Amino acid sequence: MGPIMSREDLLKKISQGPLLQVALDIVDLDLASRIARDAAKVGFDIVEVGTPLLKAYGSTSISRIRELAEGSIVMVDTKTTDAGGLEAEIVAKAGGDAMSVLALSSDEVIQETISRARDLDLSAWVDMIHIQDPLKRAEELRILDPDILVIHVGVDVQRRRGITVEALEKIIIEAVERGFRVAVAGGIRGESIKRMASIGASIIVIGGWITKHHDPVERMREAIRILRG
Repeated sequence: MGPIMSREDLLKKISQGPLLQVALDIVDLDLASRIARDAAKVGFDIVEVGTPLLKAYGSTSISRIRELAEGSIVMVDTKTTDAGGLEAEIVAKAGGDAMSVLALSSDEVIQETISRARDLDLSAWVDMIHIQDPLKRAEELRILDPDILVIHVGVDVQRRRGITVEALEKIIIEAVERGFRVAVAGGIRGESIKRMASIGASIIVIGGWITKHHDPVERMREAIRILRG
């Protein structure tokens, strides 16, 4: 199938951002499918095949979301840590437009992921989850030219430590000032959407605030109103 949107067009769209991304970090493919279809209809820019969904259903989940999220970018949160070239091929073949590789991985893995992704016209994003010094790691990876840095607070850290992405605002601002494109993820909801946009985030990732709500469509419309209102 291959990516629907070229990497060049994807980066052009990101440069016109900020963009909204819904993270389908759920294991119910039918629910994920409904949200993906509705996200495309209401105008969400990016639909993410979350890691739990990918692990539960494999590349079938990518193909299904690609089919339903017509007009939206499909990002696949592979969290790649090895075999980056092979995982890029899996994502591209299933119709994904972007994938993630962990900054915790070796430089060789990240380089291989980015290189093969570009061969396939796929966008590669580096996820900074669990990195103690994200700015230092970002500078180490600058030569590899990742398309996006994902500044990310994991769900377990949020739950156990009460840390939210707002605590990373200084890092986000500094990364943007250093010329990196930044996506932010981790417990984003309500007015924090506007805040993340105001400090320069190119992509604002929203998960449970949408997917756990009894009316995900209304939540997506609310997010659009908050960001663009």
